[in-house]
Amino acid sequence: LLQDELKEYIEELKEKIISLEVIFDVDKLKTELSNIEKELSSEDVWSSPDKIKNLQKAKSDIEETIQPIEN
Repeated sequence: LLQDELKEYIEELKEKIISLEVIFDVDKLKTELSNIEKELSSEDVWSSPDKIKNLQKAKSDIEETIQPIEN
């Protein structure tokens, strides 16, 4: 009985994960994250501390959003 309950619970969690992926559009967030990382690796960005700060904040926010979904 416990094993069946666990299987059912796992299936429910899988459905919730799929829902979260749709809500947060994980693929879009990954693309955005990649673009931010490219911009941060550009030499031009380092002349603007405010821009670096904003990009790093955006990067952190996206990582915090997708990390629980992917794990």
